[in-house]
Amino acid sequence: MTLSTLDETRVGAPRVAAPGTLALSGGVVVLPPAVVFSAIQAQERHPGYRHLLLPQARFARPRGMGALTPDEGTRLAPGGRPALRVAPPGRSLADLAADAALDLRDQLGSGALARTTHVIVASCALNEGIGDSVVGRMQYELGLQRVTPFALGQNGTLGWYSALMLLDGLLRDEGDQALVILSDKWLYPFFRQFGDLVGYGDAAAALLVSRAGPAPEPAAWGGVRSSALEFGPSIADPWADAPAALRDTLAPLAARAIRRALDQADLRANQIDWCVPPGFDPGFAARVADAASIPVPARIQHDGSGHLSSAESPAALIRLAGALDEGERRTVLVWDAALHGAAAAAVVDLAGGLDAALDIEGDA
Repeated sequence: MTLSTLDETRVGAPRVAAPGTLALSGGVVVLPPAVVFSAIQAQERHPGYRHLLLPQARFARPRGMGALTPDEGTRLAPGGRPALRVAPPGRSLADLAADAALDLRDQLGSGALARTTHVIVASCALNEGIGDSVVGRMQYELGLQRVTPFALGQNGTLGWYSALMLLDGLLRDEGDQALVILSDKWLYPFFRQFGDLVGYGDAAAALLVSRAGPAPEPAAWGGVRSSALEFGPSIADPWADAPAALRDTLAPLAARAIRRALDQADLRANQIDWCVPPGFDPGFAARVADAASIPVPARIQHDGSGHLSSAESPAALIRLAGALDEGERRTVLVWDAALHGAAAAAVVDLAGGLDAALDIEGDA
């Protein structure tokens, strides 16, 4: 049986977010050009990373070094001609985040954003201007003054899931609303490719998360049923492992996160409509789905242009909601794994009608 793609399959529904749950509204995805990228490390060098040359910055460099060793060049090289989203020189992590935030304001109107009480920016890469506050720039660009800002890092690519768990505690009252922005751009000496397991691209996504009240939210297209984070033994040096060893470590961890998210949502694996994998190798995604007993007809096929880093899961949800017609509804499971030894999953109800803003900057 062949897998469905994101643009195939649809169905229908009432209110999407139950009272007291987290509701999702608005949705922007910023995608740089897709290019063939066969290198292992990010190729763009930027003077903003000069601090990494200092001896005391050793902890901030991948495995404490700069250039590849011969062993890494062999062990971590991708096969074939992998395509990744790569932002052009001069477009920083903060620029991608600002584009997503401003596009969201254009999509929803400044009045919708004015009700924001919290702003979260999540990333796993470092911004070029290491001393800049990316979340502070978002506040300035949008003119949001009375908000509580949060910057989430050190999560691998799981910032979206960490943000959901944080907001479940912060958004206590009906009407509380957070702007969530997820953005990454990779620069040398950080690694984009880990063999055939995964390649990390640049992207940004932005959306609003609010606490659903008793009355349906007309703008809401998503309702979060559950979100689960799983931590295994810490992988302090994933660059030292063979990609096959990372597969063996991460697959059962991801399956465990999926089962926890389903349990929290009080659903069985055969009750979800779609299971959306992150941009890992399809063989790894199938291995995780098998371990979590996900039925084959529910498995969505990834579009093949690499992993979108922190924006991966929210971008998939936004694109799926935008692909549904008005009145259609799906229950979707998204998941991801981080190479430091963690995984996460979430169950989200989606309703059609979102006019998703996909800012695709052209393919090279």
